[in-house]
Amino acid sequence: MAAALNLPSFLRRYRGGFFALVGAVLIVGVVQVIGVALRPVALYSGTVLLSVCLALALFNGRKKIPFLPLGSAKAWLKFHLYAGWIGLVLFGCHLNWQWPRSGFNQALAGVFLLVALSGIGGWWLSRFLPPRLTASGEPLTYERIPRLRMELAEETGRLAVESSAATGGSSTFADFYTRCLHGYLHAPPSWLLALRTSDADYRAAATELQALRRYMNDAERVLADRFDALIDAKRNLDFQASAQRLLKLWLFVHVPFSASLLLLAAAHVLIVLAFSGAW
Repeated sequence: MAAALNLPSFLRRYRGGFFALVGAVLIVGVVQVIGVALRPVALYSGTVLLSVCLALALFNGRKKIPFLPLGSAKAWLKFHLYAGWIGLVLFGCHLNWQWPRSGFNQALAGVFLLVALSGIGGWWLSRFLPPRLTASGEPLTYERIPRLRMELAEETGRLAVESSAATGGSSTFADFYTRCLHGYLHAPPSWLLALRTSDADYRAAATELQALRRYMNDAERVLADRFDALIDAKRNLDFQASAQRLLKLWLFVHVPFSASLLLLAAAHVLIVLAFSGAW
């Protein structure tokens, strides 16, 4: 019964993908029919593929003019995603599912695949990382994170110095800071930290502090709580930096190579028209 109730929402969620799949199957069928009835089939599949690529490029233009009534960004994003999958099918049909032989066409095909793979990767990152960013704590501006990390390291260093006086001359926290925290607080986050399920450096620092708690009195445990909060803050900063860096990085790959693809495609069209005798 529960599955039946959830079925309409499931269909609403994936109907775009379903129609894209149906469209891809129809494209393959039409191309096969054209391949039998008309020649050259590459001309027709290439024309449609170029049209799809131009339509995909409009998405970036739509983001630059959000004030015009051209439909919601969400609708454009869905169109971009599903048209991209259809474009991949058209790409295979255009090449007759064989890798090209000439150097120029190989370069064009390689750029196309790079754009497609970076688009798929960006779509996955945009689905995977935002919920984890929300769960990790307060969202932060990427440009502010280095400054916040430096301030956090300085605050932790001051606390380690002050801890000796606060605990009657004990060097427990100062030794802990020198041995474990200083390197952790000043180390830059890993590029792939946001994709991992755990942070080994954070876990090592938190585990050692937890082990020290067994030998602390009440005053020292209050200080341990402050160190624990600072370690958690460092983990959040590292995760935010890694996740936002990945979300920015894929755009630096996808957008420039998309522009390169359009230029190479235009040169490809000119070469084909010139050598086919169309001019």
